[in-house]
Amino acid sequence: LAYRIADNLTAGFTIGILDEQEKIEAKSEDLLDVEIYNFKGETFSTRKRASSVDQKIRKESKSLGLQFYFNPSYNTEIGVAGNFSKCGEKILIPYYKASTNESFKEFEDGFASFNNYDVVLQARYYLTDGMIIALNTGYEERKSWSKNSPLELLLWEWDVKNIFVGVGSSVHITPELLIGFEYEFSSISGDSSKYVDSRYSSLESNNHHLKI
Repeated sequence: LAYRIADNLTAGFTIGILDEQEKIEAKSEDLLDVEIYNFKGETFSTRKRASSVDQKIRKESKSLGLQFYFNPSYNTEIGVAGNFSKCGEKILIPYYKASTNESFKEFEDGFASFNNYDVVLQARYYLTDGMIIALNTGYEERKSWSKNSPLELLLWEWDVKNIFVGVGSSVHITPELLIGFEYEFSSISGDSSKYVDSRYSSLESNNHHLKI
């Protein structure tokens, strides 16, 4: 959805919904049992053994976005965009209670949550008819965690952050030849606490990107 607030200002709004399901079935073609190991982290796993083993992966997510486009003068453009998304992923395993004659049901064996945030600002300035200079900067963050649902045990938390800023320009050397370059610096940090494996780590990285 876009709405023109004024001749030089436009606002936009986006919304997204995702509901997705994947079914996994493992069975032997020669009437033997199959074994499935669902790992909780890198070391611990739960075993399921039967002639046929089924499970489902269910993903549900919602996202919201807000954008602004501003044209303060005939040779200047500014755009700002912010987005937020929340996603949940479940592992569902069917079961049948013969003692109570219940039909097949599903229980949640594991759950993971993914929250994403980002905001970006971009600006362009037309210095001449044949030359443009531009700026790009923003912030991104990814916060996630997972748990063992039957025991309500937190298994893993991880968080990734990225701050970046870049400049660029394009120049028409001749009507047939255009040259452009971009430089971007980004600082990325990540923290991981994998409780199920007693592994904790923190990483930082400064990156330089040059394009011609």
